[in-house]
Amino acid sequence: MPPPLTSRSQGRRHADRQAEARLRELTAATQRVREQDRTRISRELHDDIGQLLAAVRMDVGLLLRAQGLAPSEHHLLKQVDSRLHDAIVSLRRIAAALRPHVLDHGGLFPAIQALQHDFCKRSGMQCSLFADEADLQLDDDDFNTGVYRIVQEGLHNAIAHSGGTAVTMSLYRLDHQLLITIADDGKGIEEADLHKPGSLGLLGMRERVLALGGDISIGKDEGGGTRIDVTLPLPPAGPAEDNALPPGSGI
Repeated sequence: MPPPLTSRSQGRRHADRQAEARLRELTAATQRVREQDRTRISRELHDDIGQLLAAVRMDVGLLLRAQGLAPSEHHLLKQVDSRLHDAIVSLRRIAAALRPHVLDHGGLFPAIQALQHDFCKRSGMQCSLFADEADLQLDDDDFNTGVYRIVQEGLHNAIAHSGGTAVTMSLYRLDHQLLITIADDGKGIEEADLHKPGSLGLLGMRERVLALGGDISIGKDEGGGTRIDVTLPLPPAGPAEDNALPPGSGI
C-alpha cells in the first residue's frame, strides 16, 4: 500500500526544509568566499599600489623643490602631482568599498555611520539614522558584514532609482532579532521592477538575507517611496569569558 497522504506531505515538507537549509548554507559559503576575496583585493590595493603611488608622489615633490626648473616643467610636475593625488584618493575609496576599514577595526555601528555620511556626501540627499550602538555590538564577522552590505545596497538603490530627497534607516533589536528598515521619499518601486534580470542589487540583498536565515520585504511605502524591511535572527552569543562571575555572584 502507498504511504498515507499525511506521511507523504510530511516527507515533502521535511525534504523542502532540508533543501532550504542546504541552499542557505551554500549561499552563506558563497558570500563568505566573496568577502574574503574583497578583503584580499582591498588589502593589496592599499598596501601595494597605494604605497607605490605614494612613493611616486614623494619623488614628484622632490623634483618640484629642485632648483632651475623652467616654468613649463614646474607646471607639468604640478599637474602630475595633482593627478597622483586624485589617483590615491580614488584608490582608497575603491579599497574602502571593497572592505571598509572601519568595519574591521571599529565595529558595525561606526561602519553604518560611515555609510550614512558617505551617502549624504555622494547623493546630496538627507539621511537619518535611528540605531542604538549597543544593539549593534555583535561579535560575529559574517553577520556584521552581511548587515553592512544589506544597508549599503539599500542606500545605493535609493541613489540610483528613488529620485527622492531623503532616506530614513533604522536598525534595532527585538526578541532576538535585528530589524532593519530603509525607506526613501522617492517615486517608489514598481512590482515589475522587483523581478527584472538587471536588478542585481536587490538580488544581492536577498542572497545575503537568505544566507543569514532572515526575511526581506521590498515594496512601495504607504506614504510613497520605496521601503525595505529586513528581519534577521541574531547570531548565537559567544561563550562566556573565563573570568566571568557565576550567576548570583556579587562584586
